[in-house]
Amino acid sequence: MQPKNTKVSSLTWALISAAGFIVFIGAALFFIFFNDTLKNISTPVYFFLLVIVGFIAAAFLSGALKSHAKYSGKVYGGTLELGGPVVIFALIIYMGYIFRPVAGYTNLKITVFGDTTKNELINSGVIKILLNKPDSQIIQNGLAEFTDIPNDFEGKEITIIPQVDGYYSNAQQIKINGDNIPVELHLSKKPDSILIKGMVIDHIGHTVSNAIIIFEDGFARDTTDAFGNFRINLPFKEGHESRIRVYTKNILRYNNEQTLSSYASMTLQIH
Repeated sequence: MQPKNTKVSSLTWALISAAGFIVFIGAALFFIFFNDTLKNISTPVYFFLLVIVGFIAAAFLSGALKSHAKYSGKVYGGTLELGGPVVIFALIIYMGYIFRPVAGYTNLKITVFGDTTKNELINSGVIKILLNKPDSQIIQNGLAEFTDIPNDFEGKEITIIPQVDGYYSNAQQIKINGDNIPVELHLSKKPDSILIKGMVIDHIGHTVSNAIIIFEDGFARDTTDAFGNFRINLPFKEGHESRIRVYTKNILRYNNEQTLSSYASMTLQIH
């Protein structure tokens, strides 16, 4: 009994190839649909589809057209004849690599204002944007400019965090417009505030409890604790000059100008 001929016919290979092309087109349409446009297709997906179409073309040439590859001779001194399947597969992969989609980039310009009326431009500080990883730019002349942002983010909202002294660092959402027109960012100013800490001592260096400290001619006051310490928040800027008076038992013991600072403790010696 002779074995059956299990050789696949050229027509069958043609049908297999046609089915493969249909699958390829369906996969391409699927990825295009979920990537909005062909230019946004990711590189791994692009090469995945490219390999599929390469194998389909090679299968069609090998099965339907009977194209082949042949090698003759000794290992390195022989002759290699490459037929259609290998050549077309290599050619498709090579040309696909040459004309592969390259990610485009856009810029983002942010104009930073210190109020809602556009009267105050911010000229210091940092703007941080959160994309795939945080990135930051220094604010100069009211502008922070980010370059090389992938086109994938165009038209989408991203999170930015301003870091400017004297202003709140609340995260905000802005949209990348991609048309090189600066996006406006309006910050909220913090009220001036400074924490003053210090100690009251007498003429021989002993701490004084229950001493009354008066700032700015009665604008604010505090009383020292049992260890002679005081601590008070004042609505002034760092470095503000303020007249300070200290009373014990309703008698003025200290009257002088002091530079207010939250970075150094203040010692007031009464007489």
